[in-house]
Amino acid sequence: MPGISIKNESQVDLLAVLSQLSPLHWNDKPIKPGETKKLSSGRVWFTLSVNAFNTKLKPTMVGVAGRLSLVTGATLFFGISGLAVTGIASGVTSTIAKTTKNDNTPGMTFKSKGFKCLGVYADNRTYVVKGFQRPDNGAYELYIDSVLWTNKNGDLVRIKLFNL
Repeated sequence: MPGISIKNESQVDLLAVLSQLSPLHWNDKPIKPGETKKLSSGRVWFTLSVNAFNTKLKPTMVGVAGRLSLVTGATLFFGISGLAVTGIASGVTSTIAKTTKNDNTPGMTFKSKGFKCLGVYADNRTYVVKGFQRPDNGAYELYIDSVLWTNKNGDLVRIKLFNL
């Protein structure tokens, strides 16, 4: 089944969320440092959000159902302009790419900052997540270091995105 994988090469446990108008796929348990976790989905486009695992940031079925009800209601009531407004609002609120207290990794009490990546196609690629501690404020920032996939010849391809 298609999807995307998150390879955790950071020092913190991770929460990964695939969203469209609302979160659709996420990991219930933390992705530990050194682990790789696949989020299975259809072969479609998503917004990928990754942050330090925090139970307060993890989507819930009730929250997802509420957001989808809001989008559906606004679209039916306001038509296309309602869809545009709720789509923008949903895109802003569905991200978990914000600074949050790291509550799951023992011995790490500093804040961490995640990221949001728009236009991620679920075609079995692996996103390698790394992080670094900022010297100015001590926050731990996460980023996508590289993307891995298998080409038509069966060769593993790695595209490095950052050189930190």
